[in-house]
This record gives sequence, C-alpha cells and structure tokens, in this order.
Amino acid sequence: MSKKKAFVEHRKHKRFKVKSGAVAIEFNTAFEYIHIGQIMDISKSGLAFSYIDIDGELAAPFELDIVAALDGFYLKNVPFKTVWGSPVAGHSAFIFLERKQRGVQFGEMTPHQISRLDYFLHNYTVR
Repeated sequence: MSKKKAFVEHRKHKRFKVKSGAVAIEFNTAFEYIHIGQIMDISKSGLAFSYIDIDGELAAPFELDIVAALDGFYLKNVPFKTVWGSPVAGHSAFIFLERKQRGVQFGEMTPHQISRLDYFLHNYTVR
C-alpha cells in the first residue's frame, strides 16, 4: 500500500502560463531596482517569476511592476508579499550568478490596477 500523499491545490485562482516578453520588476523603498525577471505564471492573486540574483537579497522589496515589452503594457506599484523563494537547479552561464524563483501574493489593489491585471491575464497568458 502506498503512503504517497495527494497534492491539494490551495490557490483561489487558476494560474496561467505567461507569453514570452513579460517581466516583473521589484523595487526597494529607495525605488532602486532589486530584481527583474521573466514571469513564469500569473493569476488574479499572484505570480511567479525567475531572475538572476546578482547582489543577493539586499532589502525587502517595496513595490512590484509588471511590464510586457512587446506593446508597452505597464502595471506599476502593485502591492505584494513574497510567499516563497528558491534557487533554480542547473548551471548558470556565470559561476557567480545565481538563478532564483520567487512567488508573490498580490495585496489590495486599486480598481485601475485590477482592471489592468485583468487585461494582462486576458492578453498575455496562454489559456
């Protein structure tokens, strides 16, 4: 008899893969960029992205921007909290650079931010 536990999904909203070219940018309280990385998946309640960690964890991120470079989509000042982070297995092109992934949960957004997020979910994800 197998003692393997079944995976139980706890997310409220379905996550969608994101089309190429969309990035998340974290800033600190001095509005200095901390991390920029490719968004892997996203939902109405959060996202996951991968990035190259150049300077290590410098300061607690303050804001998150979502950008789609192809047509200039920009959603700024998204409130969030980090819910998980992990190194990415595999080799980097440079030994001193570490690839990481981070999952964030969105905080309370303005109606305009919610509308922009809905637009992003509709136009920049694979369904």
